[in-house]
Amino acid sequence: MKGAWVILWFLWPILRLYRTLRGSRREKTDLKITEVGSTSVEVLTDPIHKDDGLPILLIEGLFGFGHESYWRGLPQAIETSGRRRKLIFAKPGAVSSVHDRACEIFYQIKGGRTDYGKEHSDEFGHQRYGKTHPGLYPEWDKDHPIHVLGHSLGGCTGAMLQHMLATNQFEGHVTHADMIRSFSPICSPMRGTTIIHLLGLRSGGQAGFALLSLSGIISRVLHFYQFIGLNFIWDFQMDHWPLFSLKRLVREGAEGIRMAVLWLITVMVRSPFAEGKDNAFYDLGLEGACQSASKIKMNPNTFYRSYAASMTRPAPFFGYHIPSNILHWPALLLLSTYIGSRTRSSLKKVKESIGTTVEQWFESDGVANTVSQYHPHSCREDYCQHVRGFPSRMEKRPALERGKWQVVELRGVTHFCLLPSFLVSSTQRQFYKDYLEFLEEAEAC
Repeated sequence: MKGAWVILWFLWPILRLYRTLRGSRREKTDLKITEVGSTSVEVLTDPIHKDDGLPILLIEGLFGFGHESYWRGLPQAIETSGRRRKLIFAKPGAVSSVHDRACEIFYQIKGGRTDYGKEHSDEFGHQRYGKTHPGLYPEWDKDHPIHVLGHSLGGCTGAMLQHMLATNQFEGHVTHADMIRSFSPICSPMRGTTIIHLLGLRSGGQAGFALLSLSGIISRVLHFYQFIGLNFIWDFQMDHWPLFSLKRLVREGAEGIRMAVLWLITVMVRSPFAEGKDNAFYDLGLEGACQSASKIKMNPNTFYRSYAASMTRPAPFFGYHIPSNILHWPALLLLSTYIGSRTRSSLKKVKESIGTTVEQWFESDGVANTVSQYHPHSCREDYCQHVRGFPSRMEKRPALERGKWQVVELRGVTHFCLLPSFLVSSTQRQFYKDYLEFLEEAEAC
């Protein structure tokens, strides 16, 4: 009997993921914007009413595929709130850089052919233009702002999107940082996560992974996945990269097959995607994240609230961090223990740029260091305000200020407790309630 419980403990997250993916395959995989009313959820056909709340842009994290099931429970929470809102389900590249993801999201919302920028495309060696989109919310501008909610890498993507809006980087469009009314990253390592380095990302400003590291193996598997043409199962949105397809090369006969074999051997040794700096893995590393954070400035008219999770506590006598609850998923127990005890070596080469002590990086949610989830820069009294627990549960709520980070610290919460919403737990329901009240307050100011 005990053995059965141990097996279930290990397999439960996998079973939940299978259930989510099975349900998502029944849904349309096209980009969608839905209208959430007092009684139903339907595809958007009507214009926005003056009594509606502002639309919410939802950005998934690493390996996210734009499925509505990722946000299960949010439509129901909106219905309960009694106010209509529109949900924009973004579908950026699952492993693309935050720059490329931000570009893809912008054109998915505004419409048109995705433009990654000439200078950026030339620097990193991929095509300048990507897919063409009809536009989920073409009227999006300074006078028609949206809220942005991003989980993990999705939060980092949202920060880059606002930076690019503020600096007018979308050719042919007039943009402004005020196009985002509020920005809420969830468990987002905006200053990087040391787990990426622990899994094989090179330090010292170098790009790419050690060949036989776990991340190095994963990156090669992704190449092979694209090569044999399995995009009909999961599309990683890597069309702008010059990646060969076995199906296309075989059509060219014997010469095509020879090219296919040589190309596959080449990328298995040195991947043009994974060995560069224009991918999600590099942006999640300390050097890449610090480079992104150095560009980001707060907009004085935007409301900021980040949700920072922690599942660890200091170990007695040693100063390192260990899991605070052994009932969490075993993989997260191992990862959080590794982050909490081996982080020092990962920070050596970037200590000058992180603006914190090494010890502050031991605490984590099993994937992202907690201090990195606060905001893109170091804490200052005029820059951020920290609260413990959901503000919606406090008798005296902290005042919400434009242009100042409000950091909600959540103890005993892992990287996946709030999202994805595989099963809508009480913690997730409380989170959605808290977030929607935050939006109401932001819109009332």
